[in-house]
Amino acid sequence: ISKTYNVNFIDLATRVMLGTPVHQALIQPIDMEHVAAKVPVFSFGRLKNSDPRLGVEMQSTGEVACFGVNQYDAFLKGMIAAGFRLPKKNIVLCIGSAERKTEFIPAAQLLVDMGFSLHATENTRKTLITQGNIQAVQLIHKPQKRREPNILTYLQSGKIDLVINVPDSMDSGAQTDGFEMRRAAVDSGTPLITDIKTAILMTMSLHRKWTREMSGKSFWSYMSWQEYVNADR
Repeated sequence: ISKTYNVNFIDLATRVMLGTPVHQALIQPIDMEHVAAKVPVFSFGRLKNSDPRLGVEMQSTGEVACFGVNQYDAFLKGMIAAGFRLPKKNIVLCIGSAERKTEFIPAAQLLVDMGFSLHATENTRKTLITQGNIQAVQLIHKPQKRREPNILTYLQSGKIDLVINVPDSMDSGAQTDGFEMRRAAVDSGTPLITDIKTAILMTMSLHRKWTREMSGKSFWSYMSWQEYVNADR
């Protein structure tokens, strides 16, 4: 936050606690010309047999912060800096609750519009087809189905570029399909997203990038931190 606003909040807070005089910080977020995004870094690959899903406890082992001209620019930069590979073709969708499935329908349509090949588990695929009228979704079976095409086979063969697996509240533990799917994604080095908001923002960011590049424009902005800050003056 200090770097985003170019204000040393730690220094200000320390002075306030010590009762020393401080000057009012001139902060006008609405007039800022840049956005900063902080992205966590996880080490699930080193934690064998752990479930790579988010909970109430802190699980990140680091973080990166990136600046951009908008949230999409900053977010994608942050994800890439955290080691996330942007998908090129094949994406797996397995979304737990009915509410989350419905919430992701517009994003799924954007993925189809961009030319991605969607592979979805049975109920997720059914929702996309019946409620979203998205027909271009191929069926892929969960790990314990032991039928092909199976998510484990695809992950082990390197066919998948991204797994979007949003678990429901009951999906936790080594006995579930969700656990096996998430663990297989991490073990195969396949990018994994388990949060619906992050999945939607990733899709919107990819679509913004795709739209600009299709029109012959550059999506990325490259400036130093000082250049971003000076641009607001």
